[in-house]
Amino acid sequence: MAAIDKCYVDNYSDYQQFKEWAKDKSFVTPRGNKICISDYIFDLEEKYFDSKSIPIFNTPTYVDNYLYKNCPLKFIQDWLQDRYFRDGYSKGVPDELIQELKLPEYEPCKRVKIIKRGFGNFPFRIYNSYTNKKASSWWIDVQSTNNRSYWYNSDKDYWLFPDENDVWTSSCCYSKLSVKAIIRKILKVWKLPKNCIITIQGRFVNDEWILKTF
Repeated sequence: MAAIDKCYVDNYSDYQQFKEWAKDKSFVTPRGNKICISDYIFDLEEKYFDSKSIPIFNTPTYVDNYLYKNCPLKFIQDWLQDRYFRDGYSKGVPDELIQELKLPEYEPCKRVKIIKRGFGNFPFRIYNSYTNKKASSWWIDVQSTNNRSYWYNSDKDYWLFPDENDVWTSSCCYSKLSVKAIIRKILKVWKLPKNCIITIQGRFVNDEWILKTF
């Protein structure tokens, strides 16, 4: 992570104040993830400060949203100002901090079309270097038609929208399902919106399926 993603302080007192304030602070995201602010705070001793600034936590945007609205400590608000109120944000508070965290409103897709098929039973195959040669497996990637990425949460099995502010674990999904079962999952479980491009990469070089939602 870049330095701007972390909050730096130069004294142990500020660190202790924030740690004390955060110890019982938590919230639940729209996707049902419980967030405890104390989980993001680094475990530091007073000797580490030694008259120099060091990072005390590293937080994603949805936690910064909570801090901006709830934390009374001035140095935290000053850090948020420095992190978000830069050149492009000089005319007002950025949406990342003031917007309500909520589920996206959209119309789920009703069908999935195969744009490109993979190898099927093609006899000459070269394994991808990063795949398990003994298991039938796929790497699944989802993008909008304007090439904006969706983000996957493997713990709760959902895809996060490009502009959605919530918890994700990976940029892609690893699956051992058949392509037919993956299509059913797109419709019944993931409920992806219309106009998504889904790329399914198999174990073999160029074994790639491309789907589109309608």
